[in-house]
Amino acid sequence: MYKYIRHLSLDVAIGAAVMMAFTASFLEVHVDGVYYFLLSLTTWLIYTADHLMDAKNIPHEANTPRHRFHQIHFKMILSAAIVGVFGFILVVPRDTGVTLFRLAVGLSGFILLYFLSLIWARKTQFRYVLKEVFIAACYTFGVSFIPVHHAWPLDLSQYFFLFLIFTLALSNLFIFSMREMKPDFQDANPSAIRFMGLQVLKTLIQIILILHLAASLFLLSEGYWPFAILFMVMNLTLQMLYYFPEKFGKREWYRVLGDGIFLFPLIWLVVDYIF
Repeated sequence: MYKYIRHLSLDVAIGAAVMMAFTASFLEVHVDGVYYFLLSLTTWLIYTADHLMDAKNIPHEANTPRHRFHQIHFKMILSAAIVGVFGFILVVPRDTGVTLFRLAVGLSGFILLYFLSLIWARKTQFRYVLKEVFIAACYTFGVSFIPVHHAWPLDLSQYFFLFLIFTLALSNLFIFSMREMKPDFQDANPSAIRFMGLQVLKTLIQIILILHLAASLFLLSEGYWPFAILFMVMNLTLQMLYYFPEKFGKREWYRVLGDGIFLFPLIWLVVDYIF
């Protein structure tokens, strides 16, 4: 059952809503429930569109389980995505305000640029497209722009919090790229490993994880210990995936844990709600 949840990126969609709630908790603002639903739906639509594009453009049987799943169930998943788009249009609030509307349009434009760059990269066989940076930036903006809008202006600690989300997402995606080097080359998928090569990518992952840990320690020094500790636990999980790849290769456990770290803040959110 869980493998279907992973193949359909439902765990990623739920994790995005959790990270928005985590951000709102840190910024001490309230976000209406409809926005959590819309963020989860949007995240699912983006990941699904990405996987459907990859599945359609791979001329042979895909070398990763999630792409094979999308090849096999292409029409059904595409139909569900179309329904999701109409559902988004029906549910999205009409009274968001000018600023929030402009931020949403900006995010939509950035996502469109991401997909256009992927289409262009595939048609031209241009491998220098860092899709992971696009995704990490969109993810950070998506989970934070509504809480940030309510909390604006931000102080230094709050900017560090956003930096922590971005570096967490980026290192996560780079580790996935490193782990999926062989299928990415076989299927000609645009990815960081094809752009930089293994050694450069490994060095960059180490640097990002060190910067993430340093930023977590800064939050700790500022007194935000629950948030800092959670970020450090998430960092440690990614460190384990990086340094002990042989332990997590079976049944794509690296993806289970890698995507699962974005659910870790549920611990704090539940504790904070109860007490």
